[in-house]
Order: sequence, then structure tokens, then C-alpha cells
Amino acid sequence: MRLQKDEIDVWCDQWAKQRRRILGILELEPRDRVGKLKSTLGSIREERDGASQGTAMQTYPEVYIGFALLVNRAWKEMRREWRPIVQAHYCCLYWADEDGLPVRIMAKEKAKILDLDLPTYWNYMKFAKNYIHSFVTISTKYSLDESVGRVYTQFSAVNS
Repeated sequence: MRLQKDEIDVWCDQWAKQRRRILGILELEPRDRVGKLKSTLGSIREERDGASQGTAMQTYPEVYIGFALLVNRAWKEMRREWRPIVQAHYCCLYWADEDGLPVRIMAKEKAKILDLDLPTYWNYMKFAKNYIHSFVTISTKYSLDESVGRVYTQFSAVNS
């Protein structure tokens, strides 16, 4: 039985996407699969946003933003035993098979690679997710409005 993603999984997925980019484990973009467009428009797109306007644009790919920043702070402060499990669970999603095609790595295989049995793997994941949730709650004065299913933090605009 596959469990549905909760809000902590969503936060951790945001963190993992940024972490993979920082670590150089990039996912394929649609343009990389289809091939690059051989035209002036394609070259402008290849040079990134703002290339044709003459405006300077700064990006900082090595930093975390939003909830990913809070998850990263929690990840750094959690117990050392939990960190590789969280990173493997959210950041290492696929590996290449013998034909070079991506194959999803299941939790059972991740646990084996980390030299853990499956119940210990899931217990560590549960502890780590509780820690992340607690860290984010304390850091943002987080609250959930059950009636509308929205998350409010001290940074949210709350409509009364």
C-alpha cells in the first residue's frame, strides 16, 4: 500500500530538487530530451531569461529558498544517523539500468545500500520527518487552517 504524500513530503521534495541541483545531480529538462531548437529564439532561450533585454540578472543556484531552506537547516541539525536516510529517500530517486534507462529505486533497495533493514529505514524516516515538521513549526510559527486546507505561517498574508 502506497501512502499519500503529506506536507512534510512536499517540503522535502522542494528541498531535494534544490539539493540535487546543488550537488550536480540534475534531472533532464524537456528541452534536453527533445533536442535543442536550432534558431535565434533557441539561442536566446539557451542564454537564459533576460538575455535579449540587456538587463543583468543574478541567480544563486547554491542557496536554498522557501521551505527548502528550513528543511535544509533541520537536516543539518538532526541526528547524524538520519541524514543519509533522508537524503537517499528524497534525493536519490532513479538509477540507470543496463540500457541506460532510468529505473526508480525502491525503499527496500535504498535500505540495503545504507546497510539497514527496512523497518529501521522507515523508523528513521518517521523520526526525521517528525523532526523536520517540529523544526519548521518552531521556525515559522506554522499553523494549518483545517477548514480551508491552507497552511499559514508568520510570512503568509492572512485574510480575515
